[in-house]
Order: sequence, then structure tokens, then C-alpha cells
Amino acid sequence: MILLPHIDKEDALNLAERIRKEVEEKSLPHLCSNVSDHVTISLGINTIIPSDESSIDEFINNTDKALYIAKERRNCSAFAL
Repeated sequence: MILLPHIDKEDALNLAERIRKEVEEKSLPHLCSNVSDHVTISLGINTIIPSDESSIDEFINNTDKALYIAKERRNCSAFAL
């Protein structure tokens, strides 16, 4: 988990993609994987502007859903719906 204050949706997605690509470019061997010969990462992304109407539980659940979408697609970043 990476928590970044004062970052918008576009910048969060750009940062996640930069991190994902840097891991991919390392070409670290993944000897026990049936999916890829090299280590890859999938990232779920979410942003929030806290308010009285926002819920930390809802934020975490939405972020978790985004992560599972990214994991299904493999080696990508997905933003919470």
C-alpha cells in the first residue's frame, strides 16, 4: 500500500504505471510461476477527498475491488469504479 496525500486520479494512475513498468523492466526471474517467467505486479488504485459522507471502509473495499480487477487482467493498474 502506498498512501499519497494531495494526489489526483490521473497522477495516481501515472505513478502506479511507472512503478509497474519499472518492476517489469527489471526482468526478475519468477521461477515458480505458471503465468510469467518474470515478476510482474498488478495495482489497485483509488483516490478520495475525505468528507463527512466518505467512509474509510468503503474506500478500502473499492480499492480492494480495483486490485482484484487488476489481478484478473494481470500485470496492470486498475482504478476503483
